[in-house]
Amino acid sequence: MVKILLVEDSYGKEFYKHVLRSREVRRKIIIRRLAGARCNPKIERQIKAFHVMYKHKINGVAIIVDSEGEEYNKVKNNLMRHIAKVKDKIKQIEIFIIDPSHEKLLCLGLGGNNNTCSNDPVTFIERKIRDKYNHNMLGKIVVKADVNSMLNDQEFNRLISFINDP
Repeated sequence: MVKILLVEDSYGKEFYKHVLRSREVRRKIIIRRLAGARCNPKIERQIKAFHVMYKHKINGVAIIVDSEGEEYNKVKNNLMRHIAKVKDKIKQIEIFIIDPSHEKLLCLGLGGNNNTCSNDPVTFIERKIRDKYNHNMLGKIVVKADVNSMLNDQEFNRLISFINDP
């Protein structure tokens, strides 16, 4: 059986590859970029394609996005509209919304506290790396982070549980 992680951008793919390596996940996980923007009908087609490709051997799909300051339920409801029709094919489709962004997780992994990382993760990251931070650095800097510290984020912790759940 396989689990699919659909992440918002290519930097997220590198981020989660490292996370899975450091958590020593032994199951088959496929990490792909989410088709289009997070509110896009292509998401449904993308999940259907995985369903066909893996001959019904998918036991879970995780859609992982940043809240980017939007209210949690608004983001979730927008995504739910695009996956409602495929929920009958793949029973376990979960949405994970990292608030405000994956930079919060990186900040936690670099030793920041929850308050700092929730409010201004980029400033903390820049102090730690002693350089200007750009989002394209996410997959590179995560190798310096303690993934276990990221588990302090409730949504990330729920995601890791989802990945580990048979």
